[in-house]
Amino acid sequence: MQEKGTVSSDIDLKASVDSFTGILLHDMLRFTDIPTALFVQ
Repeated sequence: MQEKGTVSSDIDLKASVDSFTGILLHDMLRFTDIPTALFVQ
């Protein structure tokens, strides 16, 4: 996508992918940490 011009060429792709993966993993861990009592209606 950088070669096509869709993604800026000054972005460090490895750092961006690492950050994105960290955000996803953090959200998954946080979601599984919520007590199930919160979901009972």
